[in-house]
Amino acid sequence: MKSVNVSKDELLAVLRENRTKHVNEYLSAVTVYRADVVDRLKKMLADAKVEAQKTEPKFDLRIDLDAPTSYVESYDTAIKMLEMSTDGIIELSLQEFSQYVEDKWSWAHAFKSVTGAYNSKLA
Repeated sequence: MKSVNVSKDELLAVLRENRTKHVNEYLSAVTVYRADVVDRLKKMLADAKVEAQKTEPKFDLRIDLDAPTSYVESYDTAIKMLEMSTDGIIELSLQEFSQYVEDKWSWAHAFKSVTGAYNSKLA
């Protein structure tokens, strides 16, 4: 199957639900990310104070944490396009169906990798 016709209202509901899940996952990850950054900075400050006493101080100043990225604009664009459409039935290609309905965007793997690492700390 190369395409499918779906109800505009049904598609909007699915997209809005997927958007809400995305935002919640992102916000949870950001909370953990911020806490991790603060912990790293505290450690760096403590290390710097210890190393400052030495004649040849050596300490690491890299935070080296991947920041979560929000892709909410992808959802907002698709939702806005549907809201402005005068069609009651929308034809979706296989790729569009995968993105909008199954929530499998081109960036999904990278998003899940970063947010999953942080959100696993909440469990």
